[in-house]
Amino acid sequence: MRKTSIRVLFEIFGDDFPVEKITEILNIKPSSISRKGEKINDVAYKKETAWSIDTGEIESLDLNDQIQQILVLIKDKEEQLLEIKKDYSVSFLISIVISIRDHYCPSIFLMST
Repeated sequence: MRKTSIRVLFEIFGDDFPVEKITEILNIKPSSISRKGEKINDVAYKKETAWSIDTGEIESLDLNDQIQQILVLIKDKEEQLLEIKKDYSVSFLISIVISIRDHYCPSIFLMST
């Protein structure tokens, strides 16, 4: 039986930018990349480029555990992220995906580090 799981993603997205350069600047291997114009299906195409890292779906009742997995990768990268934002006109996004099973709700809180 599947239990409640949590997935946290950090994404850099924008019109079009060199994803390889993002990997080089941050020195982090992305979990996934997509490029503007890539085919999604027979009628749809990606509208923007994206570079992301994520925890994958992990059985847990503590959201903070997965957030910390992402933050530990980017916490010392503030200067690089600001450079990327300025040079490539991108945006940043943190997504949290919670799959609740058998009414087991996770603990949801954000801690300062």
